[in-house]
Amino acid sequence: MEKTEFIILGPARSGSTLLRNLINRHPKITCHGELFAKRILGYALNSPPTHDLLKIRSEGVDNFLDFIYSGKSTVIGFKLLYEQCFQAERVHLIDKINERRVKVIHLWRKNLASVYVSRRNLINFEKEPISISKNEFLEFIRSINSAKKHTIKAVHGLQRLDIFYEDLISNHAMVLDSIFDFLGAERIKISLPDKKISATANYVLNEDELQLYHRELSSAGE
Repeated sequence: MEKTEFIILGPARSGSTLLRNLINRHPKITCHGELFAKRILGYALNSPPTHDLLKIRSEGVDNFLDFIYSGKSTVIGFKLLYEQCFQAERVHLIDKINERRVKVIHLWRKNLASVYVSRRNLINFEKEPISISKNEFLEFIRSINSAKKHTIKAVHGLQRLDIFYEDLISNHAMVLDSIFDFLGAERIKISLPDKKISATANYVLNEDELQLYHRELSSAGE
């Protein structure tokens, strides 16, 4: 039976875990987590254990992709973050993805202020309220936009479906239907989990200022 291979591509903290969990509820789809993170995160099957996966991965990108895409599901994929595409120890990853003609679901979050705050919260272990300077945020905006441009260019020859996190939240049924169509899977109804409280609500003292600045940057073309 012909299989469909795909990746969920995007920056960290853009909603890819939510998307992965939703499409994993489809009986014909298996979507793993970050298989090219330093420590493998979110392998969707019970076996093999993580240390065996790391061993397989260490034997080369070709072998690892063959193993991942040889699963029983007819549609198989995994999450791949921008920063994982060009790691020195896996310089041929993007080349191999292109060779396999993998389908790309590109996920982007319009509200980059929320993306940045979410990243800051990961390293703010004490969860102390913080203020974010405009210069700091501007540097992040330029960095993530540059990474997006570079990564999309690297996979420009592949079939790609662009979706926004905000659309997934506001009209998840339509977005999921478009994904299932793209992957050649039957459309099924899947409900969203309960919404989480915004990360900015608890930990950013100047949230309103940050959101306003983000809109100004967007209007200016940043």
